[in-house]
Amino acid sequence: MAIQVGKFTKALSLNTVAGVIMSSDTVNIPFSGSSYKSGNTNSAIVTNKLADSTANFLSTGANALNVQVGDIVWNTSNTVPADQKIAVVTAIDSATVLSISIHIYTTSSVGYRIFSANEFMNGPTIPCYLIPGSGGIVRVITASGEDVTFYGVTANVVLPIQVVRLYKTTTTITAAVALW
Repeated sequence: MAIQVGKFTKALSLNTVAGVIMSSDTVNIPFSGSSYKSGNTNSAIVTNKLADSTANFLSTGANALNVQVGDIVWNTSNTVPADQKIAVVTAIDSATVLSISIHIYTTSSVGYRIFSANEFMNGPTIPCYLIPGSGGIVRVITASGEDVTFYGVTANVVLPIQVVRLYKTTTTITAAVALW
């Protein structure tokens, strides 16, 4: 497979990982190639909570997931807008309930994945390249920590800078994909 970077075409290596990016003003992009702690479904709808009656979010006991404050929760539903799919764990309330930074569940029996905040580079963020699915404005945090806004970005062309966050505000592109 090849990708277009500006007017150059580059072949992807066999170990390239790609994943859909979820925009957020507060959460960095989790590395799609990382393992995740859980992949169940929520069992109740509670504002700013993830409730799963079958989970053990604690660090001890049977099937303990060892969820930590700062871990990232990803709502895997295809019916939820991308900007409402990702939250940060703010507290472990019990073995079956987590407090999360924003309300991302409006129905029960919706899938989730929890990415470790300490698994990669002291957090689940490995800088990636961005491929916007549509043209427009892109606001990002770069790998060096700069807040940068790009105007007139072209659809389906790699943005030639490594990023760790795609902002929800200001950004107008849709269906962005990350390459690691």
